[in-house]
Amino acid sequence: MVFRLNLRLLFAVIVAIGISWVIVGCGGGNRAAADPPSGGLVATPGQGNITITWNATPGVEYWLVYAAAPSISATPTPTINHVWAQNVVSPFVVTGLTNGVTYSFAMNGRTSGGVGGASTPSASAIPRPAGGTWILDSTRAGAQMASTDLITGIAFDGTNGFVSVSTGGAIYKGGFGTTPGIIWTAASSLAAYAFNAVTYLNTTDGFVAVGAGGYCKGTDVATPNCTRTSQTWNAVASNGSQAVMVGNSGNILHSDSVGGTWLAGTGATGNLYGVAFIGTNWIAVGDGGAIFKSSDAITWTAATVSGAPASKLKGLASFGNFAIAVGADGTVITSADAGLTWTAQAAIPGAPVLNAVNNSYDQILVVANDGKVFTSPMLSTPVWTPVTSASTKTTNNLMAVVGSSSQYIAVGSAGTSIYSK
Repeated sequence: MVFRLNLRLLFAVIVAIGISWVIVGCGGGNRAAADPPSGGLVATPGQGNITITWNATPGVEYWLVYAAAPSISATPTPTINHVWAQNVVSPFVVTGLTNGVTYSFAMNGRTSGGVGGASTPSASAIPRPAGGTWILDSTRAGAQMASTDLITGIAFDGTNGFVSVSTGGAIYKGGFGTTPGIIWTAASSLAAYAFNAVTYLNTTDGFVAVGAGGYCKGTDVATPNCTRTSQTWNAVASNGSQAVMVGNSGNILHSDSVGGTWLAGTGATGNLYGVAFIGTNWIAVGDGGAIFKSSDAITWTAATVSGAPASKLKGLASFGNFAIAVGADGTVITSADAGLTWTAQAAIPGAPVLNAVNNSYDQILVVANDGKVFTSPMLSTPVWTPVTSASTKTTNNLMAVVGSSSQYIAVGSAGTSIYSK
């Protein structure tokens, strides 16, 4: 009797399992292939990335396949080296790509984890350096700063935080929104300081902003610690362990504890408008094409400059041992030995005042008055490509620029903030 009951139980279990197999095999949970997106894929290139967009159908799971190849198909599975991204949502940004290389993309669809359906046609794009096309967002709240502000400096903390400052003493806090570009919030107003520049020190000390009335620093942009001085400060930079600010009449201050006690440097003369740490030396630039160098930020001496014009130098950046300074009248001066000796290059034809230069994304990018931008490959003798105000979307003077992990942000007069990615 017990044996007979066990047989009946076993039979019931087998029947139940069989029914479940039939349900799964017949597409339980509506597992099935789905049509590819209507209209296919659109591939838009960016700085080291490509954004894929498509018209999605609700309830369909989309799988994207891509490769460095002239074309690709999602069905059947490609035989070339490829990468799959499963259950993606439009828009989908593929990062970590190499500029100048052709990448192709295709997609298929399914429901409830079923097999993939037919493939979209292949869509291709070539990632390119940022800086050629810019966006000025005039619709989102906070995308622009106050139209009364001349924004003179911008700094990036390396993750998601930005600080910008104005000659009106405003300090703005910025961050990435849900769409590209920066959203700005007015954090504090310190009119007595008339800021000219700002830099990020580190997570402990935060930022330091300098201007005509002194300097302010801190981790909270709403309540910075400020110090009044009689000098005008025009630029500030940090190398992570030391900070230096430079100003009019050859004034230089340095802090060995990055924002701690500030001590005076000696030896520089004239008004100084730019400073950077290049190789193992601090470099400062200013009026009349003057360039000064220092290994300790205390004692400064004039650097050797060959064929230097008399124009004011304002912006300064480095790319390994290669350094570049830019300024009024389209002036460009370069160094191949980390700022020890300098050579004047041909001025950029027709360029207005060049205000700042950036070293992101393996290229040289300069922002200037009249909404103009100039880019060059990383060459000892730059070859410039002009980016007109038609591409930057503004004729306002662009005073400062920074490169984040994915885009340039440039700021300037009338509260302007534009980005390129």
